[in-house]
Amino acid sequence: MNLARTSLLSFIATIIKMLSALIINKALAVIVGPSGLAFVAQFQSFIQISQAIGQCAINNGITRYTAEYATDKENLRKIISTALCLSLISSIITGVLIVIISKYLSIYFLKSTDYTSIVALFGFFLAFFVLNNFLLSILNGLKEIGLWVKINITQSVVSLLLTLLLITGFGLKGALLSIVLTQSLVLFLAIFYIYNHAVINRDILTINFYFPEFKKLSSYILMGLTTAIIVPLSHVILRESIVLRLDWVAAGNWQAIWYISSMYLGLISTVIGVYYLPRISEIKDFKTLVNELANGYKILVPFMFILCLCIFHLREFIISILFSDSFSKVADLFMWQLIGDFIKMMSWLIAYIMIAKSLVRSFIFSEIFFSMTFCVITFYLIPIHGLVGVTIAYALNYTLYFLFVAVAVYINRENMFSNLRENNN
Repeated sequence: MNLARTSLLSFIATIIKMLSALIINKALAVIVGPSGLAFVAQFQSFIQISQAIGQCAINNGITRYTAEYATDKENLRKIISTALCLSLISSIITGVLIVIISKYLSIYFLKSTDYTSIVALFGFFLAFFVLNNFLLSILNGLKEIGLWVKINITQSVVSLLLTLLLITGFGLKGALLSIVLTQSLVLFLAIFYIYNHAVINRDILTINFYFPEFKKLSSYILMGLTTAIIVPLSHVILRESIVLRLDWVAAGNWQAIWYISSMYLGLISTVIGVYYLPRISEIKDFKTLVNELANGYKILVPFMFILCLCIFHLREFIISILFSDSFSKVADLFMWQLIGDFIKMMSWLIAYIMIAKSLVRSFIFSEIFFSMTFCVITFYLIPIHGLVGVTIAYALNYTLYFLFVAVAVYINRENMFSNLRENNN
């Protein structure tokens, strides 16, 4: 499947997902306001961290090796079986732990014991979250983009309907509850679509542990856990810093601009994840890798540049559509946020090479270090520039990140292919 067709199918799924998120964010903005939006974001960060631990952050590894072993049924069975075993054990243990300490987690992330039951319910359903992502990662690796898109669209529509019902009926608690229930119930939609699948069947979905396969997946576990824990945790720290130096309304305004970025960058990240990770995993030499990267930039960079310009000029209209009048100050945050988004997209293309080629040390260092620098630069700039300082820090941080990943991939251009040969042996 080429990039153009993948982009089109991914675009369709992402547009549906964006429209769903648009409507949900509008409902949140009107019903709970900026402070409520920041509150919901804190809960989402907790869920992201918990999901990562619960699934051993193994999804990219599943995609990579499913693509590599697509025609090798025995190796495919072993890698899927090992991944499923790890995911189930980790999600059950993590879920039970969340239920046990739900009161303390509610106090830490949500500053109240009022949400203890919702946190505990999430722990109960964690395995559902994990299995849904597990199945989608296999489809991604098999390059069955049509089925992947169909499942994602159906899940987005169902999530939208259930979320609106709970938000309008129960307000802030309904918003938190919807996050737990929708991400859990969509598993059954995935099972419905892949029932009687030619590859994803009982022969593949066995629960066994194979140490050689675990060793192959271990680098992805380390990289995935680093990203999925450090990034949301840094956002928790950033929100708390904004609240401490400014207030919850300011934190909600920053969350609004972050949501806008997340929605349209979702298209870029989806295309990269769906097409580039399997494709880069197949590449055996650096010259071909550079050509693939160049082709990606030729398509995505002009698209991103035009998109950023359009968003900037339409920023006030976008705020009025997505949020409410209480979010008017978000308009001041667009310029530096969009600059950061553009640089971030360029960085992603290179960063996926580190994931696909298992440059574990470079990847882990970059995730930890640049999450820290984002927080540090933000702490310094908020007193000088106010909330705009957070977006300036974002742009500066991704400029440094882009330079680092480019140098890291170039320096390791020989090692990453020798590592690939060792894994194949």
